[in-house]
Amino acid sequence: MIFELFLKFYQNKILHNFEAVEIFSFDGLTSKKVMAKVDTGADRTSIDESLAKELGLLSESNVIKEITYKSGLAKSQKRPIVYAKFKIKKETINSEVNVVDRAHLKFQILIGRKDMGGFLIWLQSK
Repeated sequence: MIFELFLKFYQNKILHNFEAVEIFSFDGLTSKKVMAKVDTGADRTSIDESLAKELGLLSESNVIKEITYKSGLAKSQKRPIVYAKFKIKKETINSEVNVVDRAHLKFQILIGRKDMGGFLIWLQSK
């Protein structure tokens, strides 16, 4: 009973493995809803390059900087960091996200720890 009340009260503050996200265009006039993967192992949120282009997030005035990331295979990759506004549950988040080709992955957006503030994380094993 207490657990059910807890879940009902905090339902908009609990993030699961996968969440619906609404991401807004650079001009804020349009948006797109996609499923995102919640990844507590990732520091920063990542967005697919094609989605970023579609929403105008790669415009010159929106690119903050480029950061070099090293993968587990010791490959270096430069990624642009852009401003992005998105909504998870009922929370609107303004963030700096990195842009990378995620076409080969199931989810166009990966939510990193920097954008999980204020949420309870409830990741379930497969």
